[in-house]
Amino acid sequence: MKNKSIFLWILVIAAVLVMAPIEASANTEILASDNSYVEVDIDGQSGMYLWKVDNVEQLATQWFWYRIGNSGPEASINTLSIKDPGNDIKNYGDYLKVKYTKDNQFTLEIIYVLAGGSTGSHMSDIGETINIKNISGAALDFHFFQYTDFDLSDTPNDDYAFRVTPNSNTISQQEVGTLFTNPMQFNETITSPAPSHFQIAQNSIILTALTDGLATKLTDTQDNTVGNVSFAWEWDRSIGVGGTFQISKDKRIGTVPEPSTILLFSLGFLGLGAVGINKRRKI
Repeated sequence: MKNKSIFLWILVIAAVLVMAPIEASANTEILASDNSYVEVDIDGQSGMYLWKVDNVEQLATQWFWYRIGNSGPEASINTLSIKDPGNDIKNYGDYLKVKYTKDNQFTLEIIYVLAGGSTGSHMSDIGETINIKNISGAALDFHFFQYTDFDLSDTPNDDYAFRVTPNSNTISQQEVGTLFTNPMQFNETITSPAPSHFQIAQNSIILTALTDGLATKLTDTQDNTVGNVSFAWEWDRSIGVGGTFQISKDKRIGTVPEPSTILLFSLGFLGLGAVGINKRRKI
């Protein structure tokens, strides 16, 4: 009877474990809003690696690298420390704030605000703010990079990316071809400040440059080939003692607009950041 009781308890415990919800790993943060679902690996180089819109994956990876001074190499920001997870990580479902620290040099805080669209709209928006604060005793010659690789509609080899105008702070990526009923488009606009450099290239070229152990300077060029494209922004700034360098930007996914609506879309795009601002919570 004793062995039978132990066996029954084992069955009960096993049933509870099977029914328990599966949670993300300790280093993965989840955001959700209406038709949109995002995962960010805050402790790995994959960074934001999943962005589903109406249950279709759109993103391969988007993450950040930095360098102090003009000699390499760059380092991804996940190599920095999260000193106090209880206070340095705040997740409110559609709002995520993560603060990293480089001892006696700087802190780097990233804020994401996800605003999903209605079901079936194929639209989604993420507002981002990055705050880099100098906590050292001298000015920092700071170089900051964002690397982005979108695979729209989860198909990597049929995209084309371009800077909207030669000096624009917006890069657009679109699906190309006649196979798509609703071809998708991604736009990222830098609200402030203007980046120092940019680059659009076929997949792995930029990422290789950021991880090859040498100092990187983006080339201010764009590859006009349709394929598995990626792009990056670079900011070069001297941050004074106690100073903060802030980057604000907006990422938007939607369907490619009809030709008659492209002008209206372009005029209205810069206001999309307000969606994220209105959803932002006070901390």
